[in-house]
Amino acid sequence: MVSQPSAPNPYATANAQTQSNQASSQYNSASGNVNEVNPFGTVSYQAIEQVPIYSNGQISGYAPRYQRTTTLSPDQQKLFMEVSREAQKKIRELTESVDNLAKAKEILEAKGMKVNAADVASFRKLAEDKIWPGYKQQYGELWDKVVSAK
Repeated sequence: MVSQPSAPNPYATANAQTQSNQASSQYNSASGNVNEVNPFGTVSYQAIEQVPIYSNGQISGYAPRYQRTTTLSPDQQKLFMEVSREAQKKIRELTESVDNLAKAKEILEAKGMKVNAADVASFRKLAEDKIWPGYKQQYGELWDKVVSAK
């Protein structure tokens, strides 16, 4: 008489599948985090910590968490900074071209709004008396630097 094989243990099968999935995931992550050198700079990956993986409320293993770092050459850094400064300058010019009382009156009064000039000196005095002491207490010397930078 031929005996039948016993049925597989479903818990062991599920555990084996989980371990296989975790290994596949780690392999795919590691193989996808390829260091690069290209015209835009270099990109490198480094495992910075091991993150616990949970199964049924228990730690069943750990997976690496990667940090991606992009590094530019000195010429690329210089170009990046120059373009950033040009963009900031353009934004400032566009903002300042409409950020004044005369331009506000021109644009908004044409739409039926009333535009009043602010009493900046009174506002500043009120802020210095009521708000600045709290900042001074909280930030100390740093606040002194902020106030002195005009």
